[in-house]
Amino acid sequence: LLYFSQVHSYCLDLSEQLCRLYLRHTRLAPHLINLANQTQERLPECTWAIGLLRGLQKGITKALLGQLSLQDLSWHLKVLTRVAEEREICQHCSLGFLSSVITTSPLGVGGDWRLGNSFLGVCRRVLLHPTLDSLLIPLADILQHLACYYGDADIQDHARLYYTLLTTVSQEKLAMMLAQEAADNGPQVKKRTLSSLMAENEGLTGTLTVHQTETAFLCLTLVSSEGPGESGQLHEKETEDVTDVLEAYRSQFGEPGFMPDVTLKYQLVLKQDQDPRFEQLFNIRLHFVLTDDHYEQLQDINVPCVFKGRPPPVVQLRLKPRQPYPTTLRVSAIFTTQDGFSWHTPLPDVHVAFQQSFLPVPTPPSWSGEARLQLFERLWEEISSETGDCAVSLFCCQLQEAELNVLVGKHFCPFLVSHPANEDEFRVLFFLPPQSHLLLKVRSEVDAVHFSIASDSWQLLPLINSYLLTVTSSPEDTTS
Repeated sequence: LLYFSQVHSYCLDLSEQLCRLYLRHTRLAPHLINLANQTQERLPECTWAIGLLRGLQKGITKALLGQLSLQDLSWHLKVLTRVAEEREICQHCSLGFLSSVITTSPLGVGGDWRLGNSFLGVCRRVLLHPTLDSLLIPLADILQHLACYYGDADIQDHARLYYTLLTTVSQEKLAMMLAQEAADNGPQVKKRTLSSLMAENEGLTGTLTVHQTETAFLCLTLVSSEGPGESGQLHEKETEDVTDVLEAYRSQFGEPGFMPDVTLKYQLVLKQDQDPRFEQLFNIRLHFVLTDDHYEQLQDINVPCVFKGRPPPVVQLRLKPRQPYPTTLRVSAIFTTQDGFSWHTPLPDVHVAFQQSFLPVPTPPSWSGEARLQLFERLWEEISSETGDCAVSLFCCQLQEAELNVLVGKHFCPFLVSHPANEDEFRVLFFLPPQSHLLLKVRSEVDAVHFSIASDSWQLLPLINSYLLTVTSSPEDTTS
């Protein structure tokens, strides 16, 4: 371009080739934007950069929406944001493309805040365009649609603010609010008032964009259980007689809302050494991403506030297992600081261990301890006699009698169906949602302690063996 910028046919052919290349490889968007910027800086009299941007706009707005991926759309929006900076380029087709995406494509109504902010980025640039008067109606329609239907509350709020500014503030004042530059380069106290909003870091981009933190300073810490509790059969008033315990037990699973969840409690802890801006956090929204398909998707959790020096709030994770396997949850948070800025930060992964899915068997509350023991016997007989997914096994280890009693009291007490005073053989029944069971007969023999195992899911045997190895390796120190 430095040598042939005056050759019109050469420049036109170069623009067409670059546009075709971009449509095949949209990840080149930042490089083409940089090329346009550098060309305008070094060749201010050359209009080639405007022609390139106009060609990119034409190619993007004619793309088939059904073939657009989320990544392609993100790059397209970055290019259209740059295109909207040019006074000579008409923005009607850009707004038409945005309108088509948000009204007809499933990509346009999702809850991705990054994509939503890219939509707003194009709208923000159009608000500064000299032809805004002719773009008022389509731009207002786009902002109103985002404010009403986009799947992220933060984007909805920002779109609502843009819509209010567009429909209530004159174009001259709007341009001043969005394009005002800092007059002084020296240090100053930055007051975030509406009259001092700027176009970039100190403007609506800074005010309305969700910023990314450089480090993680929040974490979820598991709240230890309050103790083993008491075993499920020691209620004297539970005297209901059940003729067929197995049939009565299984009939519950057909009842709506019966399936129990796995509820884990965590403290949302603010690390001590962090940026002073993050010592008071408000409206924290925790988001969880699964790394496998063992659990149902978790709902976001809202926490009102976290302050340095105050007790950390406790949040409850309600897990709905599809399979009772260990899993890892990716965690992130969006929050607001005291100065009104919104931030996004990752949290350390949450690891859910196999034993954290253990629940007491969900029998009716009116069942007696004898009925639960009968249920254990019926399940044991059924698992021992059937093949398929059922399996029986044996785990042995060296434990003194006192160590065994500590282990049972610390890890098995909530799941005991035999009386704790019967130390000849402990019978333990675990329920693992959605419908798996783990049965243990624990007996001290001459040579070792025998853990007879029965489960209606043979795939769990390696996990069961690993769990027993853990709890028997140090019965006094290991927590379940």
